[in-house]
Amino acid sequence: MDEQVELTRIGPEQTGDYHYLDRSDWCYCLGHYHSGEGFESLGLNRIVLDLKREPGTRYSNPGAWQDKREAITRISSILTISLRNLFPDKKITLIPVPPSKKTGDPEYDDRMVQICNQMAAGLAPVDVFELFVIKQSVQASHLSQMRPTKEQLKENFKLNIHDTAYRPGPLVIILDDVLTSGAHYSACKELLEGLFPAVTVVGIFVARVDHDR
Repeated sequence: MDEQVELTRIGPEQTGDYHYLDRSDWCYCLGHYHSGEGFESLGLNRIVLDLKREPGTRYSNPGAWQDKREAITRISSILTISLRNLFPDKKITLIPVPPSKKTGDPEYDDRMVQICNQMAAGLAPVDVFELFVIKQSVQASHLSQMRPTKEQLKENFKLNIHDTAYRPGPLVIILDDVLTSGAHYSACKELLEGLFPAVTVVGIFVARVDHDR
């Protein structure tokens, strides 16, 4: 992937490709993800596949685990540069979309938390707020024949608030890896705006599925 790639907005005319987005959503991504292409693919597609490698590869396939670590670092670097250009001097809160497995599950994957933390280290003023955790582990959406609805996701999300005086923002970025239907982003956004109605919410994705292809 070209290191000069930057975030581009998913325009209002493109939101119809993603069931849970509407024309008022402000979402950005680095490019397209083509599902079904294997690890022989190049560019952003390969990086997304490396990013999604299962935690168990840490022991079963050290080379693949290193690829995952490098994908996290590479994505963090590119997104950091892009955010500096898009939102200079803004006080930003990064909220990672929670993984499909709960904390303590052997398959728990905190890849989005890692990306947020690496981005925060290179941006100021930025903080990371793990607002959402899940109640019960479920099958990863990209492996499921029946993807969860937004309402099902909201039912399985638990708010992770320890400091009731904390206030994010005023610009809050919900960060996820691949935009497929927008269900995870929309679920997080609705819950977030219910708690903090004054914030401005933006969605950032590493890639978006090319449904036409």
